[in-house]
Amino acid sequence: MFTTAAVRERLSRWDTLAALSDRQKECFLELSSTAANRPVPEHLPTEDGVVADVSGSLSSQLDSIQTSQQFMAWCAEVEAQAESEQDKCYREYISQLSQYRCQCGEMLEEAESALVTLANMRERHQFVSQRTGALHGACQQLMEDQTKLVNLAESISSKLTYFTELDRIGTRLGSPAFSVTSDGFLPLLSRLDECISFTEQNLHYKESQVYLTRFRQYLSRALALVKQHVVSTLRLTTSSVLPKPGAVAVLSENSYAQFYGKFRSSAPKIKALMKEIELRADTAAEYKNLLHDCCHSYVGQRGLLLTSSVHSSLAQITQQHSTDSTALVRAGCDFMCRVCQDEYQLYFHFFSVDSPELKGLLESLCYTLYDVLRPVVIHINHLETLADLCSILKVEMLEEIVSQKGI
Repeated sequence: MFTTAAVRERLSRWDTLAALSDRQKECFLELSSTAANRPVPEHLPTEDGVVADVSGSLSSQLDSIQTSQQFMAWCAEVEAQAESEQDKCYREYISQLSQYRCQCGEMLEEAESALVTLANMRERHQFVSQRTGALHGACQQLMEDQTKLVNLAESISSKLTYFTELDRIGTRLGSPAFSVTSDGFLPLLSRLDECISFTEQNLHYKESQVYLTRFRQYLSRALALVKQHVVSTLRLTTSSVLPKPGAVAVLSENSYAQFYGKFRSSAPKIKALMKEIELRADTAAEYKNLLHDCCHSYVGQRGLLLTSSVHSSLAQITQQHSTDSTALVRAGCDFMCRVCQDEYQLYFHFFSVDSPELKGLLESLCYTLYDVLRPVVIHINHLETLADLCSILKVEMLEEIVSQKGI
């Protein structure tokens, strides 16, 4: 492709390279005059002002052309103007595209700025999320630690209550108004057992041995109060029904209230205490010893009350049946069965479990009958009479009375 300068250079040498003849010059002048008078094309504006302006402009420009070089420059200028007119829409479009490009660049910059801002926000969000997660974890750990501490405090408090009970128990036992018949005595006894059991299981606690000793001292004091109450009640009841000195009481149907009524009236309060003592007798030696002492005191008071009366009653029966040994044995055994049955029933008004002391009491009463009947039996020489006595003892006593009544 030739550049504009090269074209102009070639055109400047056109006259010398392609010289025209006279005839050709005349033809050129004719063509020039014809071209100057050529009508305006139909697609161009036909207004007189526009045509005049264009014609005037062309005429003025052509008039100023003197050489071929100027003509070539003018042609180049015209071509440039034509090209400029033709490319105007494209240049405008390019300008518009440039504006769009600038706007797109600005939008891209704004988008990049927004992305940077979003990235910063994402980083901050992650940071906040991490801090929030760490805070949540710390709070959760604090809650767990708090729960552990609360549980530990409750555990310590629950264990400490056993030790703080010492002063309260000591105060109540030392109160003059407090006795074994008070409503709070049995709960106090149960609390003492719990404290002793807890202290024995945790001897590794500080000063636990000291507290255990004190608790056992208080238990001994409480059980001593029980023993004192039971013994004094039994003695008072016995003294209220004992015959006066020199008088002899005989057991009969009319004397039942004297020997059993008052004891039964005082039995409920004692049995309530004895029931608690019996429940604990297998777990602690102190309760077992107390139960033994109470049973021994009861048996002693009953023996003191019954021994002389049983002797007197058997002596009266012996006197009534002195001539009939079989009637004597029958009446004596029947009397002793009633006494033993009444004593057995009365015993369970005070206690809930059997004891060797009760067996000893009944045996001592029965030995009284043995002492009465033995001299009579050993002096009987008739075999038939001895057989009758054996029949009475075996059939009437052992099979009928003892087996049926469960004595």
